[in-house]
Amino acid sequence: MAKTISSSMRLLRQKRREFSLLFAVCFAFFLIAAVVRRVLPGAWKRAVENGNRRHNVVAEALASANTILPFVYQR
Repeated sequence: MAKTISSSMRLLRQKRREFSLLFAVCFAFFLIAAVVRRVLPGAWKRAVENGNRRHNVVAEALASANTILPFVYQR
């Protein structure tokens, strides 16, 4: 029984590490995308933005990563 608990704990730690790494990669990608979106010319911004309230670039990247990442774990 102790072997089963330790292996399940190891699996849980591995899944947490995987999620953290994937979140960091997604966050970095969306942070770069948010910065690029801010430096685009005005005509391009209107085509990219969908009228949502603007946040700072970190909040935009965090919201995007939190929106997209759960879809990775759906089966």
